[in-house]
Amino acid sequence: MKRSLVIFVFLFFCGCSKSGNPVKDKNGDGNTHNPPARTPYLLFTLKEGSIFNLYAYDFDSMRTLRLTNSLNVGDFVYSPDKSKIAFSGNYDIYLMEVSTGLTTQITQTSAEESSPVFVGSSDTIAYISREGTNTYSIRFTSAITGVTRVVKSDGDVIRKLSISPRSRYLAYLGPVFPGTMHIISIEDDVEVYIPGLPVDANDYEWAGDDSVLVLATHSGLFYVNVAQRNYRAIVSGDGSYYPVSISGDGKLLAFNNNGSLSLYHIEEGGSPSVIIDPAPGVSYRDIAFDPAQYRMAVIEYQSPEYILSLVYTRGTKTELLRSNSQINRLAW
Repeated sequence: MKRSLVIFVFLFFCGCSKSGNPVKDKNGDGNTHNPPARTPYLLFTLKEGSIFNLYAYDFDSMRTLRLTNSLNVGDFVYSPDKSKIAFSGNYDIYLMEVSTGLTTQITQTSAEESSPVFVGSSDTIAYISREGTNTYSIRFTSAITGVTRVVKSDGDVIRKLSISPRSRYLAYLGPVFPGTMHIISIEDDVEVYIPGLPVDANDYEWAGDDSVLVLATHSGLFYVNVAQRNYRAIVSGDGSYYPVSISGDGKLLAFNNNGSLSLYHIEEGGSPSVIIDPAPGVSYRDIAFDPAQYRMAVIEYQSPEYILSLVYTRGTKTELLRSNSQINRLAW
């Protein structure tokens, strides 16, 4: 498979506050500070014209950096060591070196490819490939050799692909209706069946290891133990419980709880706590925990504006970016 190289240079900087000046990052006591070096750039997409460009927010300089300028970027994800970014652009898969911006086109086919995720190291990328109207497959491609193998092929829709932290399981969601969750053991190449697992799923995230994930459905939020093949309810009842995000140590779950931003202590259990109360006309579009600290980035929509903010677990919130253009998706 032929691969082409594209270089995106980090030369575009723009201030993020409403006044045009860089926004100060504040912690819970209101003092300005710089996060530790281990905190990676916060990635997000911003609609400009007819396409979404990929941006990074640098907490050292407190500015945004535009990473792409011609590709319509869809899904994106960091490699486990944060040295690379895989993303879909114009329905192909690309791999970017964080340190240099050097970008390699991984796929170059007539199919529509999306949802890239890393398998194990930073050298193999899994993604969803769609050919025609109803032929979906999950493929693994080596970023070094270009060799591709089909892991799963299905006539039904495949969406929201992920790999467990140590690459033991592959997970994805089926069509929106009924919204079935699928988990496949990569080593055994068999689907893992969890009796009674609720359908109508719309979001999920792995909780720090290969055996546990949190599943958001229209009927509740569920803690799923894949290894033990069971689950329990965190929140029950019809409502909106997504998006969800889990802290880097796997201990805290942040989620939209019918309009409020709530936290749940995964190890301690109990009831979720509300850290930001619902506000009229405000909805959460995405949540992403900082992998190194107990803080999260959130995208809120309050017509006609999209607001990117930094939220600490005590509920302190600092606005990073406000735009009339759509801010879409986060990765940290």
